[in-house]
Amino acid sequence: GGGGGARADGVCRYEVVWDAAEVAELCLGVLPVVADGEGGAAFVASLQLPCRCVMVDWADAAAAAATHGALAIAGGGADLDGAEALLWRCLSLLVEVGGAAPSGAEAHLSRGGAAAAEARATGGPVQVFALLADTPRYAPLRGLLRVARKELPRLSIRSVALQGAPPPLGRGLLAAAPLEARVSTSGQLERP
Repeated sequence: GGGGGARADGVCRYEVVWDAAEVAELCLGVLPVVADGEGGAAFVASLQLPCRCVMVDWADAAAAAATHGALAIAGGGADLDGAEALLWRCLSLLVEVGGAAPSGAEAHLSRGGAAAAEARATGGPVQVFALLADTPRYAPLRGLLRVARKELPRLSIRSVALQGAPPPLGRGLLAAAPLEARVSTSGQLERP
């Protein structure tokens, strides 16, 4: 939810209200992950995701997403340097994955894991997870993901902002449904 209004000085502002939410988590066999920055592998390991994560190069990410039916974009940085390049890299990747994502009969190609089996059975989209630190570096990317959720229907996009340290055992990070949320260090998921 959200609300906005004019302050006494006449300046309008918008405040987002976050509400606690419970969501089912998706069971994945293999999750290909592209990471932002040099510490990407360490950040992904700190998430303690309940699946086998495979770090992939950005150039190989679309093929890995097609193979496994899923892809994660992970970032734990705070430095604003390079944020614009990251945004363009993610845009290109989402368009490539969204254009190559299976639909209908194409989804019956061989892929591994429970999510891939579900995609094969239903002709479902590629499952995309953006697991990003709740820092200004990733604000433009979260905006891009909101638009991509509407414009690239072959992608099932979840955007999760991590507040502080990752939650224990990756709790709340692999939501089964597309959403935008933030998760606290305790694993409490909140949606706007």
